[in-house]
Amino acid sequence: MSYSLSEIEALGKKAARGAGFSWGEAEEAGQALRILAASGLPAAQLFAAYLQTGLGDEASCPIRLGCALLDGAAPDISGCTAPSLLMPFIARLAAETQEAYALSGQGFDATAGPDLAILIKTADSACSGLALRPAANAPSLRRVFRMEAESADIACLNGFAHRTYAPETEARRAAGAGAGDDGNT
Repeated sequence: MSYSLSEIEALGKKAARGAGFSWGEAEEAGQALRILAASGLPAAQLFAAYLQTGLGDEASCPIRLGCALLDGAAPDISGCTAPSLLMPFIARLAAETQEAYALSGQGFDATAGPDLAILIKTADSACSGLALRPAANAPSLRRVFRMEAESADIACLNGFAHRTYAPETEARRAAGAGAGDDGNT
């Protein structure tokens, strides 16, 4: 099914919060999904797969590492568990500094440019030894404004998002959406 980038960003934000991220981290995760999708990458699939494996520790979480990177810290990104999800943060860093960056290591090779374009050349499920360095060439991609996503990935993200919703109570059900039972007929 086709989704707008705004829909993917909003769903990603709610799913991240439902998975246990703080609201600030969740907002950053939603923006990261939007940047991935705008580069034509399977944002929903990547994030759903990551959330299903569990968040792991802070030192390997791409969302928390990306937030630290954007906050001006120099986190150790060598052990990032899902480097494809770290790339939107690197793209935002590239936009701030107006230079391209490459993230590469064993089993992963990607470049991000100042226009938020991301090009992932290699992304194996097992990667290690990641290093961030300036890149000679910035990727040049045609932007997309909608993305296709599998229903299973959207269902997974919706499952995490539903954890953020307040449960219905008997009092809320009785009140209904209108004026309630005030005698209006």
